[in-house]
Amino acid sequence: MAVEWKKLAFTADIVAERSAAVTITNKRNQKRVDSQASTATITPEISTYDVFVRTAQAEALDIANHSTSSPANREAILIQIKDNATPAAITYGTNYIDGSITKPTTTIASKWLTLLFVWFSGDEKFHLEHVGNEV
Repeated sequence: MAVEWKKLAFTADIVAERSAAVTITNKRNQKRVDSQASTATITPEISTYDVFVRTAQAEALDIANHSTSSPANREAILIQIKDNATPAAITYGTNYIDGSITKPTTTIASKWLTLLFVWFSGDEKFHLEHVGNEV
């Protein structure tokens, strides 16, 4: 039995089909998580991670501006911080602004602090849209 091989040509139609937007229904969107005990800086590169967790923050924390990624309009990052029983100061890069809530400047001893930032392409900033404090 002979096998016939055909040469495939990459036409504009094939390229357009492969690059078209796709709607996904009834599928999970598994978040990419960067989890560490403690770091001096978080540089949220949205192209690599969606969630940043610090489980025993033992020093002041700087949430720095991203340097290599290009956030899309309304793309979100979630930052969760629990200190090591001693409150830690939090500072922010210039790409983080108060949204509907004022940015917290310190953790609460032994409690989880959750920050949800959303990118707005109109002003090219992450707006703080939610703060959650463990009670």
